[in-house]
Amino acid sequence: DDLGVTVSFDLSELRGYHYHSGIVFAAYAQGYKGPLALGGRYDEVGQSFGRARPATGFSLDLRGIATALPPAKSAMAIFAPVSDDKTLASKIDVLRADGYIVVQELVGVESSMTELNCNKKLEHYKSGWHVVEIEKH
Repeated sequence: DDLGVTVSFDLSELRGYHYHSGIVFAAYAQGYKGPLALGGRYDEVGQSFGRARPATGFSLDLRGIATALPPAKSAMAIFAPVSDDKTLASKIDVLRADGYIVVQELVGVESSMTELNCNKKLEHYKSGWHVVEIEKH
């Protein structure tokens, strides 16, 4: 429900593999044509390795799950310049502790703030480091 996807399970799935020994299932999601997961009981499989024991398992179609889910909404970040300034490191720690995403520039690496999904940046003026909006050009 939190992801906005309706999932259903078919507990009468009939295309199980020859090693299944009990209930077999398939999981489906609205917006995806095939099963996202297939699985079931296979208690007797261990016999071929010398010891039969209760077992269950399933396989997932990860590409299908990614297709069935709505696109992720990525949170915007705050860009921090590369610096040895201890007050900048402290400001970054405070922002992260408050739940903000802070991306700090790496030495010698040119990165676009758009590429890093940043809509704000840390600038030093007057009394210290401040978060400011990035001007759009």
